Amino acid sequence: MRKIKCELCGQRDLLKEGSRFVCQACGAAYSADQLRRQFDLADQAEIYAEARQAYRAKRFKQARQLYLALAEEGDQQAAFYASLSSSQLDPAADFAPLLNQLRAALAASREKGGEGYFAFASRALGEVIVFALAVEEECEEDFQKQAQRLELSSRQTLEKAHQKMQKEAGRAWLLMSQAAHLCV
Repeated sequence: MRKIKCELCGQRDLLKEGSRFVCQACGAAYSADQLRRQFDLADQAEIYAEARQAYRAKRFKQARQLYLALAEEGDQQAAFYASLSSSQLDPAADFAPLLNQLRAALAASREKGGEGYFAFASRALGEVIVFALAVEEECEEDFQKQAQRLELSSRQTLEKAHQKMQKEAGRAWLLMSQAAHLCV
């Protein structure tokens, strides 16, 4: 599989920094137009496959970079997956950018027509649900750990920790609900 590579040193470790992609080995910087010349539609399919593989392997930073490279071409689905990868890296961050990107990707997919919309909508919703459930589970696990320490302290402190956990878990459930409404 051919990956985007640095034309100077041949390394394949380019990361997006601002509007440019920078080789992590030699520091050479490339614009999206320069990188576009390195791959055609067949290569995009390979990059998609690599991005999906990175995402499934929980290498979210790498997945985000690959999806961002595809999004530079105007691919809204890739932009959604880049946003989902970013959310995986920082689950405490606001979910609004993820929902906005899902909305844009669904609209673009709907405009194309055909069965592709339903395939993407179900895949995207599934990914959001898996992510949100993982966020909720992490909140509950954090609370359980904290509750064991707080049992010896005041009941009021324990109740505050429980309310915080409920709020964070509620955010995850709200994300699932909003994503499902976007897909309808």
